[in-house]
Amino acid sequence: MALHVDFLSDTQKLYSGVGNKVLLKTESGEMEVLPHHVEFVVNLVPGEVSIFGEKEKPIIIKTGIGVAYKKEETLTILAEELQ
Repeated sequence: MALHVDFLSDTQKLYSGVGNKVLLKTESGEMEVLPHHVEFVVNLVPGEVSIFGEKEKPIIIKTGIGVAYKKEETLTILAEELQ
């Protein structure tokens, strides 16, 4: 079973789909989120979010500050998108 990932910025939906693994930059370091991960809420720091979905290469989004939370099999990321 895969994780459903929703990534939202303040202006648009950046990603909505399957994630087999997601890497987040948090206040306490890099965090790897996999399906069946325990539920959580974390603050994000500027860096990159990497979403490993059904394709070989990950989707990498540069971000500013934000928050991520996981409930059941859904990971929601709310963060600034940086260019």
